[in-house]
Amino acid sequence: MVKKIKKIRKSLDHVSKDFILSLLRHSADGDQTCHHDVFDESAIIGRDNDKENLRALLLSNCEEIFSIIPIVGLGGLGKTVLAQLIFTDKDVRYNFDLHIWINLNMTYNLKSIASAIISEANRTKQGMSQVKEEIEDNPQIIMNCLREVLHDKRCLIVLDSLWSTDEGELLHLKKMLRGTEKTKIIVTTSSENVAKLMHTIQPYKLGPLSEENCWTIFSRRVFCGGDNSDPTRMGKQIVNRCEGIPAVARCLGSLVRDKGMSIWNDENQGLWKLERQFPFQVNMFSSIKQIYYNMSSALKSCLNHLSMFPKGSDIRMENLIRQWAALGILGSTHGSLPVYSQGKKYIQELLSVFFLEEPNKSSVSH
Repeated sequence: MVKKIKKIRKSLDHVSKDFILSLLRHSADGDQTCHHDVFDESAIIGRDNDKENLRALLLSNCEEIFSIIPIVGLGGLGKTVLAQLIFTDKDVRYNFDLHIWINLNMTYNLKSIASAIISEANRTKQGMSQVKEEIEDNPQIIMNCLREVLHDKRCLIVLDSLWSTDEGELLHLKKMLRGTEKTKIIVTTSSENVAKLMHTIQPYKLGPLSEENCWTIFSRRVFCGGDNSDPTRMGKQIVNRCEGIPAVARCLGSLVRDKGMSIWNDENQGLWKLERQFPFQVNMFSSIKQIYYNMSSALKSCLNHLSMFPKGSDIRMENLIRQWAALGILGSTHGSLPVYSQGKKYIQELLSVFFLEEPNKSSVSH
């Protein structure tokens, strides 16, 4: 048994090496989105229905009722773009006195969030420094400051790229924000756990784009703003590999424009290989890398182990947990949770960020 475990560990080290190097090749910090950039709504493809659905959710609620609507989905689907479509919509803006956008970039700091909201509301740097001095470790003062600055105002707040694995932190944030009665908040997140903890209105789960919309995005990049309605066989293969993710379609379109169709000489070539081959031109997985950077070391080890399985493999949950336990990933039986419960918790976390799928109650799909 010991020899078998050593053999598995050796295989794991070998298989996961390229996977981890791919994740670490680029810094995720460089992909931070800034809402102050010029936002061109006409360049957004395939999100008209999502915009209308979200706008109806936002405006159909009584203006006196505080609400939080999370937009949740896989990294690269365009959650931030959808939030921008709502934030810049004239009809939506007309319904609010204040419009505040906070870019969290998958970080969490309660005082920073409070300071940013109050500073944006006051539009003064002095307000920001004053808040930092006053709210030192005093959540009640934080809530009082927010209530004062947002009092009797209809306020739309976007918290973009919210991330935390600490349930207490998220509930604390929700409680702090709840003190503002007429506030409507949109939260974008890649974690279903975050969405479930933060929502007051059912989370809006953003789905993939159609193949037709992905082709439009891809061809506009390839043909420099033009459109080719007659995709080649190779073009169709490339768009099919995008799996409805607009960020991937944009990135591959730019790469084909610069390097030509010849880069796609292998129909079965993985997208990770393209990123390794063209490290300075392909960075389509930045949002996924951010999620990886924020994982605990144990959860990263669980993910590394999953890299041994081909994509789409159905894995029995109990067998997977046993393997993790045998490899020592789940810690000792003297930990805060029993080994099996800890394994189920890690599976749930990976499901939450869409790294796993759950075809049935007893198995997961990689």
